[in-house]
Amino acid sequence: MADFRPFMSPFQLSEFIKSYPVFGYNLGTERSIKCKLPVDRQVAGVGVAEKVCAFLMLLPSAYMQSMSSFVAQNYGARKMERARKALWYGIISSLAAGIVIGGITFFRGDFLAGIFAKDMTIITAASEYLKAYAVDCVLTAFLFCFIGFFNGCGRTAFVMLQGTAGACLVRIPVSYFMSRQIPVSLFHIGLATPCSTIVQIVLCLWYYSVFIKKPVI
Repeated sequence: MADFRPFMSPFQLSEFIKSYPVFGYNLGTERSIKCKLPVDRQVAGVGVAEKVCAFLMLLPSAYMQSMSSFVAQNYGARKMERARKALWYGIISSLAAGIVIGGITFFRGDFLAGIFAKDMTIITAASEYLKAYAVDCVLTAFLFCFIGFFNGCGRTAFVMLQGTAGACLVRIPVSYFMSRQIPVSLFHIGLATPCSTIVQIVLCLWYYSVFIKKPVI
């Protein structure tokens, strides 16, 4: 039986880094930064917005998992041309869906937040945060498909490194910087997420350009 530990260990470590408060400082630190906001309703609005975001990420996550499975089959069969086509077709179709979801999130974030809250102050705060997250709905069409592609090719170490770099070197510093601006804006704090995604996409494009030049072993 094949030993999958070399492939799974980086993925498991990545999840540990993102979830464990001492090493991750991802969601935990970002939430503590947001808690510096002067109004408790705004903090509650962030919590509601994060529930909406979790729901919005179901489609990109499905693309990522499907991409990983399909690419793994073709990579194992040494059919990299099919794997590359799947990547770009996946990005195009995911992008189309992401534009629609992003548009709804940007213009009707109040409606989405209203599913989880009834207080108009909380809904308004959540809607402001979701306007920034709407940009990420479009960008994840690229990022999640790339992650699925690299996972399918067994490049889980790179996936771990680019995810950790995006969280620790971009998302957290940008969140902290925006939280120090006066007046504090949930929209500006929320921009940390798409900023991180852009950097991760650049890393993925760079690694993809290097990876495709190597022969399949």
